Amino acid sequence: MACPTEGISSITQNHTSEVIRFLDWKHPGQYAIFSLIGEPTQFMFKSSKLGIVNHSFAFSKKGVPKINMIQGFCATVDMWLDRNPNNVAVVICDNGFERTGLMIVSFLLFRSSAAYATAKEAMQFFDARRMPPGLSAFGSAAQRRYIGYFSQRFSAEPKELKLSKVVIPTKPLGMTKLCLDIYTWQPGGDDGHAMQLVRVWTSHGRGFGRVRAGESYAAFLFPGHLRLSGDVRLVVSGQFYRGTPRLRVFQLDFNTGFVDHSPAVWDLACLDAVSPAVSLPADFHIQTLFFNAAFLECDVLRDAQRAARFYCWDCDSSWMSEEGSLQVHSVVRAIGAGGEIEAVGSGPPHRYHPLIHDDCALCLQRRTALNQSRNVWIDVDNDVMEEVRRRD
Repeated sequence: MACPTEGISSITQNHTSEVIRFLDWKHPGQYAIFSLIGEPTQFMFKSSKLGIVNHSFAFSKKGVPKINMIQGFCATVDMWLDRNPNNVAVVICDNGFERTGLMIVSFLLFRSSAAYATAKEAMQFFDARRMPPGLSAFGSAAQRRYIGYFSQRFSAEPKELKLSKVVIPTKPLGMTKLCLDIYTWQPGGDDGHAMQLVRVWTSHGRGFGRVRAGESYAAFLFPGHLRLSGDVRLVVSGQFYRGTPRLRVFQLDFNTGFVDHSPAVWDLACLDAVSPAVSLPADFHIQTLFFNAAFLECDVLRDAQRAARFYCWDCDSSWMSEEGSLQVHSVVRAIGAGGEIEAVGSGPPHRYHPLIHDDCALCLQRRTALNQSRNVWIDVDNDVMEEVRRRD
């Protein structure tokens, strides 16, 4: 539910006294409050002052909790409900559906995992019960991702990753300089549940991020490798012109325990808090390269119904099969008005991970295959090739 309030904000939200009166009437002595609100406010609902059982599992709006916090929330709620069949758990955040939805869906998967085939099915159940028709409580990509993390929590491998490079396309942003800040979540507060962001690296003052004419990507390098473990947030900001204020462009949240491949490609659907000041194309993506992660196909490119697919930034049809990815670009042919062949050729090799070839084992493997297939001309017969050679 939405957080009860006092003062002027009670004009649009339930007043604290009304909520308490309702709970005392319907569930006297049998309810506990579970607050997810992490931001300070003068109208914060303080149930402890009213003698109500209260638990705080606070995290920021549009943010995500640590996996062990979700586990702790589920275990605490489960214990409370098992204590008495009439007990009720009241879960509150500022609007009553984003953070609340994340935690309640996680609890459904925790307590009744057999009832839901997938995390998506549990989210659809919550939407059907909580939201108006056609609307979803899960607008945050990170929150959807963390529900998926929690549903697979026993398959996660707690580990430290060594970040060696982050690559960001620059042309869609139209900025002259980009800045990257990297944060990790660490416990804060007396109860040990509240989390706070701690910045562990920034590109500010390091000479990274300046966008030069003709460059399509900005690469942020970590020569000694940045060690990351657990929950991580990447925040990208930038300047349109020198001397102007930095604008926050987007952020990305992930957990290192679920990154089993490198490079990891994060598409537009993975990003949160995207600034309305930029218009990002549907194929916008960023890449993170981890020195000690296996070089496998990316989750965002994986399809359970077919073979792995790969992405190329030069092709009109960007998605291709693994077999197709080993070939050169499709042959380009232009036929003149008289039926003559004006040009035959192929484009450059497919590019999977621009700017990171030197330390990407997958790219090296693909490059070897491309070199072996460079003389293979697809869909062009020998007579056509002989005509082209003669004209050259």
